[in-house]
Amino acid sequence: MEWAEAAEDIAFSAGLKPAEFLEMQPHEFYKYLNCRTKAIKNEDMRRAYFTSWILAPHVKTPPTPQVIYEGLWVTEEEKRSQQKEDYEILKKEFGIK
Repeated sequence: MEWAEAAEDIAFSAGLKPAEFLEMQPHEFYKYLNCRTKAIKNEDMRRAYFTSWILAPHVKTPPTPQVIYEGLWVTEEEKRSQQKEDYEILKKEFGIK
């Protein structure tokens, strides 16, 4: 299987047109994806900033933009860490050894 066949769905969902995608080399495609992810994260931070201002008049302690943003981009390590914590809580709760 060529790399293009494997990455085709990702490319089209990322907004590339078929002709644009097929002209790219693998390293160009990965660079495009990395840059696109950075752009999405920047946009999410901007939205988090404005969301915090929208919430501010309605709560005693408004969340910071960083708190809102961090909820959007959870890393795999954070997911695993949370799963371990949840597992330990369940073991204690149900008396599992």
